[in-house]
Amino acid sequence: MYLKKIAAFAAALCLVAGQAYYPTALISFSAVQSESDEATATISLKVGESASPTQTSGEQAKWNSENISIATVSSDGTITAVSAGTTYVNAIFPTSVYKIKVVVTEDTSQKDEDEEKVTDLGTVNLDNDHPSAAATLNNAPAGTPVWSSSDPNVATVDNEGNITAVNTGSCTVTAVIGKNTYKITINSTYVPTAAPKTKYDLGSFVLSDDAPTAVIDLKLPEGTAVVWTSSDENIATVDNSGKVIAHFSGNCTITAETDTAVYTASLTSTYSGNVTIPQKELGSVSLTQTIPAKKFSVNIPEGADAVWSSTDESVAVTDQNGFITAVGKGSCDVNIMYNGVKYIIHVTSDLKPLSELTAEDCSTDLNGIGTKLTLSGGDKEVKEWKSLTPDTAEVDQNGVVTSKADGVAVIVAVYDSHASAILINVKSLYLAGDANCNNEVKMNDAVLIMQSIANPDEFKLSEQGEINADCDGKNNGVSNMDALAIQKYLIKIYPSLPAEG
Repeated sequence: MYLKKIAAFAAALCLVAGQAYYPTALISFSAVQSESDEATATISLKVGESASPTQTSGEQAKWNSENISIATVSSDGTITAVSAGTTYVNAIFPTSVYKIKVVVTEDTSQKDEDEEKVTDLGTVNLDNDHPSAAATLNNAPAGTPVWSSSDPNVATVDNEGNITAVNTGSCTVTAVIGKNTYKITINSTYVPTAAPKTKYDLGSFVLSDDAPTAVIDLKLPEGTAVVWTSSDENIATVDNSGKVIAHFSGNCTITAETDTAVYTASLTSTYSGNVTIPQKELGSVSLTQTIPAKKFSVNIPEGADAVWSSTDESVAVTDQNGFITAVGKGSCDVNIMYNGVKYIIHVTSDLKPLSELTAEDCSTDLNGIGTKLTLSGGDKEVKEWKSLTPDTAEVDQNGVVTSKADGVAVIVAVYDSHASAILINVKSLYLAGDANCNNEVKMNDAVLIMQSIANPDEFKLSEQGEINADCDGKNNGVSNMDALAIQKYLIKIYPSLPAEG
């Protein structure tokens, strides 16, 4: 820039910018001829700040910025910082030029205030011995924190930061103050305990040969669920209506328990057992391997006070609806006490324990792991399908059986009046290349072989899988050559597996 020398002209300006004031005194200068870009004054601004000049001379200046992307200047000389950098703003007078160097920096303090901050305060472990904790926010900015829990079913937090375990599990407790977020990881092994039940003592009563039974009336609302028990059923038993029946002399406690209360009564029995109880034989039931359960129909009104029991529950058990189920081989009686009469059903069972079943006991085979077999319930409706050996085979409620492992599977169909069982011999099949034992050879068998070799701790072949996987014709154990043989088989280089050795 070439300027003609002008004698003794003084143009004075001062710049005012928000909190910053640049310069702090009037600046006077004489314009001289110059070929340099040296500034007469320098001003430093942060992005977004402005500086307004105060002119002490009577001359009017024309203003311009050499880089408006860094700083702009208005017609009255107000300089506004736009982005970080350095530029020059010129005040052009008729007889001189006032050159101002403008240095613009980022407003980092404002930027920090605008950014959201997340602080991890670590982990708190809660258990039954320490079910609560108080969170403290040290060096937090001013303001009221808003507390929350990601899973209130695991732990809750109140407005003061007090954390309380509710159940077992993990969650995150968060406190938010403005744009500051504080997180606490909660690991809870707390197991909630049921509220203590109210206890009621019903006193004592006596049963004798003259009065061998008694009914305890709790006077509870209709429909209240009550579980009745006797501390010694050799002395007395109690049914689900609260009727107590003496069987021998002695002392015991009769207990009735609801969701909220426990009722106890002390019983003294002088019953000698010499009183003859009328007996009536109702017939017999034979249980077999294929029909392991039957319902014995008795002409007793529904809901009547009748107690069913078995004399040997290692042979057969019964529910209170007369459904008799075999447990093992042998004979026993199922007794029904009703209106002072003992009704007797003779039970014989030839049921083998599951541990003694062999392939010879089975009526059908299921070949291959993962193979399915659909069973039919016949003309009658099946109320429930169930597997007594779910590790060997499982069954859904449509009667579809899926094999899972070698062994004898016992599948039971439950009807209204009986249960029918079928014994299935589950056998895994040798299929060369079928490393995952799903009865087909695909690329994932080759992948599983390579994974089992590279990472045997994570990827394991089953016993049958190892037999199937050794398919390269070498019979030298599982190796990457077996995986290669499967791939060659899939692209039809090998016509079959195992490959010819």
